[in-house]
Amino acid sequence: MTGAQRERVLPSILAWAEDGARLSGVEAVRGFQQTLNMRRATEAVFEQVDAVISPTTPNVSFPADWASPTNDPQRPFEHIAYTLPWNMGEQPAISLNAGFSGEGMPLGVQLIGPRFADHLVLKLAKALEERLDVAPRWPSLPGGG
Repeated sequence: MTGAQRERVLPSILAWAEDGARLSGVEAVRGFQQTLNMRRATEAVFEQVDAVISPTTPNVSFPADWASPTNDPQRPFEHIAYTLPWNMGEQPAISLNAGFSGEGMPLGVQLIGPRFADHLVLKLAKALEERLDVAPRWPSLPGGG
């Protein structure tokens, strides 16, 4: 990247990416292999259960000017710990609003099904959404307008 291009990138992203620049090709391929291992592990879950329900994220909120909930480029992915395995495993998943925190922030619940069971996940989501019956809360404009 040129200096001008680098200036447009968030400092935390640059710090995180710098670690990758030090990896050898073999290390990069070994890292990618973890994606395939994750897929096998997530597929195996559905040998025991029909669907999974989990939180969407371990964080309710974080300051808007932070790059991630930890604001630490050495730990940039903790907030996707509940969603990443299923994305890497190619399982269909959906996140719903399950309610609100004491501060009024939405709380997500995630439903996951086996690969290619998109219809099952959608049916479960519809049933849970009807059961929870959480009314939306739209943010108000500053100044109450």
